[in-house]
Order: sequence, then C-alpha cells, then structure tokens
Amino acid sequence: MSNTSKPNDTKTSGRADSPTPAERTIAVESLAVMNRLGEIGIGGVERRLQQLHPEATVTSEQVAHGYARADLLEATFVGEERVGVRSRLPGAPFGSALVLFPLASANNAARLMVRDVLSEGEAPSHKMAQSAITELGGMIASGFLDAWADTFEQEIDVGAPTPIQDTEAEIVGTLIEEDEDLGIYVASRLTLPAYDITVQVYLFPRTDILIEILRRIDVERVVP
Repeated sequence: MSNTSKPNDTKTSGRADSPTPAERTIAVESLAVMNRLGEIGIGGVERRLQQLHPEATVTSEQVAHGYARADLLEATFVGEERVGVRSRLPGAPFGSALVLFPLASANNAARLMVRDVLSEGEAPSHKMAQSAITELGGMIASGFLDAWADTFEQEIDVGAPTPIQDTEAEIVGTLIEEDEDLGIYVASRLTLPAYDITVQVYLFPRTDILIEILRRIDVERVVP
C-alpha cells in the first residue's frame, strides 16, 4: 500500500479552519492518533479488496479529521454529485460510515465488480451497477472498520450498506441532522490506480464515544 498524507484543507478533506469545541476537548497527541486511524483504515480496505482481487493496491491521497457543522457544509464539503453507501454502526463507536465515489469512479467501480458476468463491451444495467457499487462500498467500509477494531482490540459491528446518491455536502448534512451527537470525523481519500477509482471514506463516530476511546488508546503503540 502506498500512503501519502497531505495537510488538511477545505473542500478536499472536509476540515474546518479553526478547532471546534469537540476538538478542543481532545488532547493534541490524540489528534495525531485520529490521522493515524485514517491510515490504518486504508490498510484494512486494501486487505479486504485483495481477498476479491489479489492485484488490487490502494493509494492514499489524503488522511484528515474535522468537524461537520450545519452552517459550514457548503464551505467544507464538495457540492459535486457522489454515489456510494452509508453503513450504520450499531455498537461502539456508533455513528455511521460513508463511502462516496465521484460519478466516473462509480462507473469504473461497477464495471470492476461485474466484469466476470458481462460480455466484452457490455455495460451493466442501472440496477446491476447500483448493486455492485453497494457491495463494493460495503466491503470498503467493513475493511476500514476491521482495521479500527484490531487497533482498539474490540469488535466493531457494521450494518448493511444502504445506497446513497447526492452531493457530498447534502449527504453529510442529512447524517448530522439525524443525530446531534455526530459531527467529528476521520476522513481518508484513496485510489485504486489499476481501475481508475477514487473513493472518499468518512467515519462519523459519536463524538463522546470517540473521545473516550482516544483517551484510553496507547498513543505510542498507534503512532509510529
């Protein structure tokens, strides 16, 4: 896995410029842990995808953390259409995982998942493509969270992926409107170079639960 973390910036990482009240309650060393968790999650995605496609490699374009505020959604998250899935977390750290593909990447992801059942040059139907993207999105979310579970040394349950399509800002806005305990997140943008697929993964855990987890993590073990 190739992994290159870049600085947080607006419109690409979802990072606001100033610390939020939630972030101010997190120790400085724990902020480094949050970025490291983004990197760890990418490793889990690669391991999961290689079970299906051994040649799949994952490259990290950006790892970041931030806080989603309802009044800054358009300034923080992109207003372009995204296709992907939402998977709820029924247990700790609770919240939701979002896996979002740009439209061109979603088409490539669908072709990857159904290539063995289509004739050369044949395009998947809309229903087949949606099912394929939902399956791949669920695999990515599960792989990401499996790596977190190994790090936390506790099981993390992941709900069935639900297909979603809207702008990134609207998707995030719907999520935080549903649950006032959500806002802080870890984000990883990654690519599958062999298939020309880019995907953004967001983990929105419950803020109070994440803070509790960060306080008991062995920082020296997690951050090299």
